[in-house]
Amino acid sequence: MMEQHHLKFGMFCVLMATLGCGWGGDSGRSNVTGTVLFNGSPVDGGTVTFEPDASKGGAGPQCIAFIENGKYRTKDGLGPVPGPTIVKIEGFGPAPISGNGNLGFPLPLFPAYTTTIEVSKGASTANFDVPSAKKK
Repeated sequence: MMEQHHLKFGMFCVLMATLGCGWGGDSGRSNVTGTVLFNGSPVDGGTVTFEPDASKGGAGPQCIAFIENGKYRTKDGLGPVPGPTIVKIEGFGPAPISGNGNLGFPLPLFPAYTTTIEVSKGASTANFDVPSAKKK
């Protein structure tokens, strides 16, 4: 069961790397860079997904950026559209050594984290510090 999850995640990453943050064109999109921390440390890898917040009048295509060593950067011309934006962050630790049924895919560091930001026109920076899950 876990192997299927890892295989699906791997296929998703390949697809997203191929597509980037949309299909191109002018867009009027912003370029966003930043850092992603969890428990005060840089997140090894993962994704930052930007989606216009339709409940606040946002409209346009979704965009995804990949986290590498705690940093991410959207592709030029293919970043998020300016305006109210929902941000979903998924972070993964270093890939374990494969073997014994483990395919070597990284394991999630935390449950998917969602927050909102206002994306400005042009280039901007958005840094995220993902909070630890609250204990019950």
